[in-house]
Amino acid sequence: MKINGVEISAGTSGSSGSSGTSGSSGTSGSSGTSGYDGNTFILIYDSSLSSPGDPGTPDFRFNVTWTSSPSWMTIDDLDANGKSTDTLLQNLGIPYTVTLTKVSDPTVFKVLIVTGVTDNAGFTFLDVGQITTQGTASSGDTFTVLITKNGSNGSSGTSGINAFPVVEYNTTNLVLGTADASEYLRISGLTEVTVSIPPQSSVTWVADTEIIMEQRASGQLSLSGGTGVTINGPDTSFTRSKEQYSVIAIKRVAENVWTLFGDLDPR
Repeated sequence: MKINGVEISAGTSGSSGSSGTSGSSGTSGSSGTSGYDGNTFILIYDSSLSSPGDPGTPDFRFNVTWTSSPSWMTIDDLDANGKSTDTLLQNLGIPYTVTLTKVSDPTVFKVLIVTGVTDNAGFTFLDVGQITTQGTASSGDTFTVLITKNGSNGSSGTSGINAFPVVEYNTTNLVLGTADASEYLRISGLTEVTVSIPPQSSVTWVADTEIIMEQRASGQLSLSGGTGVTINGPDTSFTRSKEQYSVIAIKRVAENVWTLFGDLDPR
């Protein structure tokens, strides 16, 4: 560029200024409230034993000191987070379990079974029985209170089939004993087989004992009773099995009294 005929050149650029300092960091946001499960409450222990009334928000109270076994407890309708306690406590259905664990020391706890529930204005009254406890607690201690309920028992399974194990005898004279109870005796004999029932004084017969017998061979099974033993049947002459493979049985119906039934010979 020329000024009054004189060539003027542009000057060089000045250096950049230094950067300004960074602004201070903003303050941290406040912490969110602790989360909790639908069946868990945060409550404060009130050791007052004056009455079973409202312990006050957000407290719980027993009728005895912490180290003793309470028979009742009261829980305020609101816990430390403003959560309602009464709906669950009053509608869960007894029995259910209350587990109290000290927040600052989990070795301090108490487990109770709830057997009765009464709704009151501002609090719930619970009839309880102690399952276990550990440690000590003071008024003002904070506890996590967990409410749990066991499922009902399943229905009973179908009863199994009673099976009489098979026992083989080859004899012409058999004296029954307790080892023969609830068994199926297959008795072989080519001639008549005498089967004797000893009295209670000789054998400790169990009430309702049953013994089943099969005439396996040609020898008929002839029943007889020991001293004082009565054998009842359709007829006093019906005391032996009818023929090969006939099945007869005896049932103890009273001390020294047995009933004989089955495929009997009328002779």
